[in-house]
Amino acid sequence: MNKGFSRLKSLCFSEVDITNKMLFQFLTNCPLLEEFTWARKYTNTELTERDLVKLYKCLPLVQVLKVSKLYIKDLGVGSNSMPHKLPISLPHLRILVLGVCFVDLSTVLCVISSSPNLEKIKVEMCQDHDCQCIRQTFNNLPDIQEDYSGINLDHLKELDITNFHNHGVEMEFVKLIMGKSPVLKKARIELHYRVSVNEEVKMLRGLVHMPLPRPSPAVDYDIFTLLYSPTNLSTYFDALPLNTRLVRLAMACVFR
Repeated sequence: MNKGFSRLKSLCFSEVDITNKMLFQFLTNCPLLEEFTWARKYTNTELTERDLVKLYKCLPLVQVLKVSKLYIKDLGVGSNSMPHKLPISLPHLRILVLGVCFVDLSTVLCVISSSPNLEKIKVEMCQDHDCQCIRQTFNNLPDIQEDYSGINLDHLKELDITNFHNHGVEMEFVKLIMGKSPVLKKARIELHYRVSVNEEVKMLRGLVHMPLPRPSPAVDYDIFTLLYSPTNLSTYFDALPLNTRLVRLAMACVFR
């Protein structure tokens, strides 16, 4: 295996069969990396907290970091080993894109807490959550508002979330990020197709009227639902009542 490239500044691994150890060895020999994309396969091994720390230690100058299917190994029912902050800082990181499961929101918060100069955060939630996943999240995830009150997002301008299921913990995550971002300009939230119209309206009202002390102008909300089922777009849309289609299309126009 190539030992690395001392002058390499951008690197992308897309569904590459590679062990964590091999990856870390490669990255260690690319000390000038500014952009790293790791499109992981479902067959890739899970990462532990220690692996996560090793990964970021290999990227001291990274400015753009994109990792998909980031699953942290479960250390046991009721455990919550993920620290609130990494033992290292990522001061150069400006853009963070993480594809995670619902249960790994604590991982996202851990990375955010260690990146004081973020300008854009994108969280790509997994398509579906089962009951076990949701129960594990509520058992393991700490009190977001209290335990992460020290997060510093003074430079964040854009928040982007896909497959938002409108669960309570997800909403607390959004409120925390927006409440800690005094210069936030745009919040883009793509709702999961199963989120009902009533849930959507309630969520929109809550976000629009949320008190957010900030020196900058109001946030530009872009909240919408992709009107499709993963199996058949036209069948799903046609099955919706006419008033449902009109309401969702109207809200998409109003809040963009």
